[in-house]
Amino acid sequence: MSQQIIGLTGGIATGKSQVASYLEHQYHLPILDADRYAHDAVRLGSVALAQISQRYGSQILLEDGNLDRQQLGNIVFNDAAERGWLEGQIHPYVRDR
Repeated sequence: MSQQIIGLTGGIATGKSQVASYLEHQYHLPILDADRYAHDAVRLGSVALAQISQRYGSQILLEDGNLDRQQLGNIVFNDAAERGWLEGQIHPYVRDR
């Protein structure tokens, strides 16, 4: 039997995680969670976080050095060019997983 790959997409708060959890537990399907990989890409000490903080400065860092997602979002969600740059830092990491 050939392996099938199913992509689960949708907007914010549309139930993707809930559906993925159901498929994983009910049907024992392996789940690749791109959101988790994107979070891993910008973990404390990562190359991507260093590049992001170099570009945007300490304003996008929390006191403990982790990424302040809200501050970064304020920058990139209002500027397509900046969003594209950020995706260029994170997407290769996610693809390689």
